[in-house]
Amino acid sequence: MSISALTNLRDYLIGTLSKEDMIWLTTELVGHSKEEEELKPYTKEELLAMAEAGRQQIANGQCYTDEEVFHDLLGETEEELELELAEAV
Repeated sequence: MSISALTNLRDYLIGTLSKEDMIWLTTELVGHSKEEEELKPYTKEELLAMAEAGRQQIANGQCYTDEEVFHDLLGETEEELELELAEAV
């Protein structure tokens, strides 16, 4: 997701969430970012297989664009959200 999309999402959440909900969400996100996962190194073959699987998904139309994600999450396109935010200021 682009920085612009993330910034818009942040601004949208700030404008809609209560102070308590923002504190809860912040705590959840910080906790999630601190979770340690044991990472194993991938072999060259595994990396090449993952890259090929990704290419196949793109070729088969199994991926989502930023616009589709915005619409699914917020019911709006990124442009509609930006316009709404600009009008609110």
